[in-house]
Amino acid sequence: MQKTTAFAALLAFLALAVPPARGAEPVPLLKEAQSLDQKLGPSKDAADKARWRRQIEKDPEGPSAADAYLYLGQDYMWRGQKACELAIRLFDQAFKTADQDWIKAQAKGRIGQCLDYLGRSAEAQRVFKKVLKDYPNAAFTKELARNDAVGRAFRRGEALFNAKQYEQALALFLKIAHKMPGANDDERANALLMAGVQYDWLATQKRDASFLEKETASLRELIQKYPGSSRVGDAYLYLGQIQSGHVGVSVKPDYPKAISLYQKAIRTADRDWIKAQAQGRIGQCLDSENRPAEALAAYRKVLRLYPKTPWAGQVALLLAERARRAP
Repeated sequence: MQKTTAFAALLAFLALAVPPARGAEPVPLLKEAQSLDQKLGPSKDAADKARWRRQIEKDPEGPSAADAYLYLGQDYMWRGQKACELAIRLFDQAFKTADQDWIKAQAKGRIGQCLDYLGRSAEAQRVFKKVLKDYPNAAFTKELARNDAVGRAFRRGEALFNAKQYEQALALFLKIAHKMPGANDDERANALLMAGVQYDWLATQKRDASFLEKETASLRELIQKYPGSSRVGDAYLYLGQIQSGHVGVSVKPDYPKAISLYQKAIRTADRDWIKAQAQGRIGQCLDSENRPAEALAAYRKVLRLYPKTPWAGQVALLLAERARRAP
């Protein structure tokens, strides 16, 4: 009896001596991913994702989980703003747990791509420079270096645009879209979108509506050639604004056609500010067609679905002014 008690005491002591399970903190990442999956719908890589999750659960902070974090992050990075934000945290965990340079380089580089996608270009460039400096021999770094020429061209185009040198910027974006070797489909799609933006500003600058026809052609090319691009929603939004007359030059509006394009923008966009603006424009079109009740419903939808966007603030002011003027 005494031996049994002593043995039990020894087991109890050993249990206390066992260190706590590693990686309790990263587990919420998997829970967040599962929660997001319920909103996004099933992934075509569902079986792979299940395997990556099991790999992470075995040792969440060990190097064996690093590539699983990396691959899981890559599944989310192009699936919208919230998914991209989750991807950044998954890539960060891949970087922290990795013991191989190829994983560290790719994880950091993917963080840069996500930041760029989220509109945080300056942060993205700092990350890319660090990858190029710290991991010069990694395969991902060599690919990044090849793409750097395209990145420099984009930054030059954006600088020209900001300086209101629209014709020079247009020539550069068209070169990226059609002639620059090394540009991938996402970059070509983005270049076509930016070409459309230059045409829009040229129409305003020169008071020449013919530039809107060229803008339409550029945006239609984007939609037709790159239907899976994250910029398709932007293209439909800008096409809608041409049809509804929300441009800097006088055009005859076609409100039904504009509403149809805005609805496509809402369905295809992956960023809330695009959806909010399209929804707000629908309200403006309905107002212009003297359909006040439907317009009011459209405006309220902006406040309900996209409350944190700039357009929600504009709509709130518009509705407040309406209420003030109401008899």
